[in-house]
Amino acid sequence: MKTPSAKLITILAIIVILGCGALGVGAGAAYWLFFTPPTTSSVRAEIRATATLPKPVAFRAADTATPSPTATKPTATPRPTATPKPTATPTQPPSPTSPKGDGFYLVGDEIAPGKWRSTGQGDSCYWARLDDKQEWLDNYFGMSGGAITIQPTDFMVQLKDCGTWQYMDDPTTMAAKPEPPKSHPAPRTDVTVCETELNSDYQGMYVQWLGSIMDEYPGQEFQVWWENPVEGTNCDYTAFFVTYSGGEKLYANDIVLVTGEIIDTAYEYPNSYGSRQYGVVVRADEVVVLNKPTP
Repeated sequence: MKTPSAKLITILAIIVILGCGALGVGAGAAYWLFFTPPTTSSVRAEIRATATLPKPVAFRAADTATPSPTATKPTATPRPTATPKPTATPTQPPSPTSPKGDGFYLVGDEIAPGKWRSTGQGDSCYWARLDDKQEWLDNYFGMSGGAITIQPTDFMVQLKDCGTWQYMDDPTTMAAKPEPPKSHPAPRTDVTVCETELNSDYQGMYVQWLGSIMDEYPGQEFQVWWENPVEGTNCDYTAFFVTYSGGEKLYANDIVLVTGEIIDTAYEYPNSYGSRQYGVVVRADEVVVLNKPTP
């Protein structure tokens, strides 16, 4: 076997040095290989004994890799503001002077004292003025369309089947004011009821008549039975109507002396037989009870 030449050895040394640098072999081993002319077998053995192969380097992503996106906290959606519930407006009670229908009304709080007139058309109208013990002060049963004067001292009023009642006094006046006394001529006592019927000449005449109350529940409008004190005439008896706003408590069969003004001489009404007849209406300023029925 031929020994390698010096030139060949030098070329191998350079190759080994370059290879060791690339493979990470120590400088001492490269030096030894370069300056010691080994044999071919010893060079191979030395390389196997001293050379250490480098560990493979794990591949890493470049430092310029795109950074992970920064987590952004979601913006909280504001809660809707609760709309406050509207405050309930308390229901105002009807005015004491507003129109009234059927029912019981406390005087002052629910119905104003003063004059009221019904707008009904029936013949079964009933009303009553009551005190604080629920006893009658005054009452009425009959045709609708009449009037009632409620006194400030009344406690309660009952209205039934009279239609709608309208307040006739000044709405700003909550208490009935007494009317100033009217100046009237002396009442006529020589005029009979019979001669005034259907005779407009007697309209507005001031009269005074005696009779007995016919109504079972007399109120502020009632009928009076009149008998002619003069004998031998063609009119022995008849009836007339009275409207009265006084506070006296009246009863059927009371003997009364009525003083007032004739306001109608042809008031039409149905009689007990169902036919129509006419009567005189007196607006009384005074009703004097001459006797009271025995309880």
